[in-house]
Amino acid sequence: RVGFGMACYRLNQIDRAKAAFRRAHDLDPENVEALVGIAILEMGSLDSDVLDPREYRSRAENVIKMISMANLVDHTNAMVQNHLANHYFWKWTPVPGMVSVERGSCVVKGNMASSLEGGERIRIGHNFETLVVVVDGEEGGDDENTFRIKDNWKFDSASNLKIWKKDYDRVLSLAKGAYSSTNMPEVQAESLYMLARVYHAQGEMEQANKFYDKACMHAPELSPARFGLAQTLIWDEAYDEAAAHLRLLLGTCSN
Repeated sequence: RVGFGMACYRLNQIDRAKAAFRRAHDLDPENVEALVGIAILEMGSLDSDVLDPREYRSRAENVIKMISMANLVDHTNAMVQNHLANHYFWKWTPVPGMVSVERGSCVVKGNMASSLEGGERIRIGHNFETLVVVVDGEEGGDDENTFRIKDNWKFDSASNLKIWKKDYDRVLSLAKGAYSSTNMPEVQAESLYMLARVYHAQGEMEQANKFYDKACMHAPELSPARFGLAQTLIWDEAYDEAAAHLRLLLGTCSN
């Protein structure tokens, strides 16, 4: 059934592919390939512009549940680990407590129950993303809930703001596990690309450059990795190299 589903997918017969994967799942609820097949096809059918927001969230959560179940069944499946890594790369995790910040300030105060570390990417409120650069408690300060951010707060002074952070440690762990679990260059390239994205988001440009480059060597056709490599080369003022990679992209990408 899984093989039939894959054949239907390659023929662009998506509904038949879904039915085949679902039948395989009915026969064996722990079939990893069936779980992943259903999840990927469901993910591809999600459209936030068409679906009601609640239905969209519900279906998206169900997709992640299926991938998580596949990971529980087989935690060495590189494809599953890469999908989970991508999910957690985008997921914001709420931090208990509230914060306050003054307009134009880079100092944030609050009563968070958990501490933040330098380099962590956070979101304050709904629209302000930045990096934690200094946690005062690490320098011997008395207030462990006061920290500095990379960018000055550009909105009006506010209090009782919620705060979220990215669980990049989990992303790194999943991506490294995926890389070690397979010898397929294309799948390893996805893992390396995921590592590079984390370092890029954290502002560690040299590390990001290294892993983007490795991803491109494993899978030269992986366009997002090549674009990331060009970005880090521009940061390093290696403009000629960056231009060469961007020209390659123009030759391989229709958009």
